[in-house]
Amino acid sequence: MDIGISKSEQRYLHSLLFHIFFSWRLARWAGTVGDGMLADSMRRSLKELGEEESIDRWCPVLSGLIWVVGVVVSVLDVMVLRHGRYGLKAVGVAGVAFLLAGLGLYAAARRTLGRFFSEAVRVTPGHRLITSGPYHLVRHPIYLGGILYGLSIPMIANSLYGFVIMLVPIPMLFYRIRFEERILVSRFGQEYLEYAHKTKKLIPYVY
Repeated sequence: MDIGISKSEQRYLHSLLFHIFFSWRLARWAGTVGDGMLADSMRRSLKELGEEESIDRWCPVLSGLIWVVGVVVSVLDVMVLRHGRYGLKAVGVAGVAFLLAGLGLYAAARRTLGRFFSEAVRVTPGHRLITSGPYHLVRHPIYLGGILYGLSIPMIANSLYGFVIMLVPIPMLFYRIRFEERILVSRFGQEYLEYAHKTKKLIPYVY
């Protein structure tokens, strides 16, 4: 019995995974290109993550590695464990919604931050508190966009194994949020406390 899929379906699956894999980089590019800061942003990100005083520099590195593992496991789940059988089910449709929402939120938040964006948790000279755009709804829209995007990939692939792996970085993000908010309170004081009182961390009107 032939349990594989047709060549056209294989091409569709490969194309889907290819676009998912590179769409995150596209969102990062969209968040900076409008201000002409793409190359500068990439240089600053690499420099910041390598500096010793960036206490949390392991968070983006480790979460990125876990993300790669989650993608690989999701693909292997489809191509090996399920012998190439793939169909876009209800969970997959929800995954597409998560994908678009995550990418859009990330790009909008990064563009709103502009030159104040940093891979490392830090306050730069002349830093001001950003409360416009997506930051009007939640205090950490970039993290929310990352969570939605990460979960979307195994959802689209309908991979439970990949989904579980993509849940692993979330506690690290919670740690990073607490660390980041302590720094912001020390820098902006009452201004940030009032902002935090009016907005939620990740989910508008909920959390």
